[in-house]
Amino acid sequence: MIAFLALIPQVSLPLRREGMPVGRAFFWGQLSGAVEPLGGALGAWGVRAAAPLLPLAMAFAAGAMVRDDDVFPCVLSSLFFSPCSYIA
Repeated sequence: MIAFLALIPQVSLPLRREGMPVGRAFFWGQLSGAVEPLGGALGAWGVRAAAPLLPLAMAFAAGAMVRDDDVFPCVLSSLFFSPCSYIA
């Protein structure tokens, strides 16, 4: 219910500002959020289906972050004198 209330300022108020009656603007705002539970169920199903691969994917992401942490500062400082320019 809270998610549907969040749609009032996002959808209903702009519709109301454009001249739509209050009840109709509220109805269309709430209807626009009706697909959110379906998307949540689809996402939950996707996580359950990919559960065996999640540890491998997280390990890959962690390795990419460590590698990015090592390389990225040197890339940024390549225009200036830096100790990174002597790392080879």
